[in-house]
Amino acid sequence: EFGLQNHLTLSTSKRRTKKKKTEPTNNNNMKSTIVYAILFCLVASTLAMKNRNKKNKKINKNQQEDDDKEFEDVLGLQDPGFHCPDSLCNGRADGNYEYAGNSSYFVQCTGGQADCQACWPLNLVFKEECNQCLYSKNDECLTTQEWEPARQFDCPDMCGKMGPSFDGNMADPVQQRHYVACWHGVTVGCIMCPSDLIYNEEHNACLYEGKYFTQPDPNSS
Repeated sequence: EFGLQNHLTLSTSKRRTKKKKTEPTNNNNMKSTIVYAILFCLVASTLAMKNRNKKNKKINKNQQEDDDKEFEDVLGLQDPGFHCPDSLCNGRADGNYEYAGNSSYFVQCTGGQADCQACWPLNLVFKEECNQCLYSKNDECLTTQEWEPARQFDCPDMCGKMGPSFDGNMADPVQQRHYVACWHGVTVGCIMCPSDLIYNEEHNACLYEGKYFTQPDPNSS
């Protein structure tokens, strides 16, 4: 009986010993799993951040390209998107001629060489007989005086007060026939209304007497 009890005691001790030996291994496996999980999360977070930064850079680049294109369009600097061969000036004297493919552009011939240029702004059209860019080909030629570029102090720099996102036109507070062109809060330049029209800021248009879209009948009461 004593021997059997000792045998049972030894067997129980062995099982306990074995159990105690396996516990550190399980703990180590759990720690390794936690470490790997943390490393995986860090790597995934880093990759996600890189992809997000790359995507933001691409968006910013596309936005900058769109802004540059819009600025070129406003200034009439955008390439017309068609060829301008010297053959357009074959048999023509030096001067400016209509471009058949786009009425907002004209061909400048110099010594048989062609240079396609844009009207500014691009909503104007070139009228060959006037050698001018007008609102419509039905408009009369401007013959009041020879055009001279406005001196710097004649064009007030007033677009900044409207904020950096303002695009549009503003009435010149001094010259009622002028309006100030703005792009992203920057003063692009001053433009004179054709003929004797006066700029109306509310309608964003040059109108007869500043208020009529069509010339009023002088005989009407």
